[in-house]
Amino acid sequence: MTESIQAPTKSILKIEDMWAGYDGEAVLEDIQFEMFAGDYVAIIGPNGGGGKTTLIKVILGLLPVMRGSVSVLGQSPVQARDRLGYVPQVSRTDRDFPISVWDVVRMGREKAGFFLASGLCPRKTSKRLNARLVRLMCLIWQSGLSMNFRAGNVSAC
Repeated sequence: MTESIQAPTKSILKIEDMWAGYDGEAVLEDIQFEMFAGDYVAIIGPNGGGGKTTLIKVILGLLPVMRGSVSVLGQSPVQARDRLGYVPQVSRTDRDFPISVWDVVRMGREKAGFFLASGLCPRKTSKRLNARLVRLMCLIWQSGLSMNFRAGNVSAC
């Protein structure tokens, strides 16, 4: 029996005739690219000036294109932003900023941003969600990863 392999029908990322850059100066010129669900892609090139960061900024909707188009999950990059995840290679984080893993997870889960972590958001996290977050944090803590836990959150482990 022969299995037929079907080509993907809907792209998750489509870039057509895209130019992007800074201050009117193009860094990327005439870029064509299409990616489908299940594809694996690596962005490689020399440090500084290869356009890798510029491309990522365009895909995330952080930098507008000079011309051409970019579609992410069938939407503009700005519209699709809440459906994307990005972890930078280098993190410039203030380790003294008073926020815990608990706060970060709740912010992403409830999409209330800073206001939830600061207590300014009226929405409450459900007891069921709190229990799941505590369990997840316990598993991470038990695995030996160093994380910023507030007193009391690990006591349930």
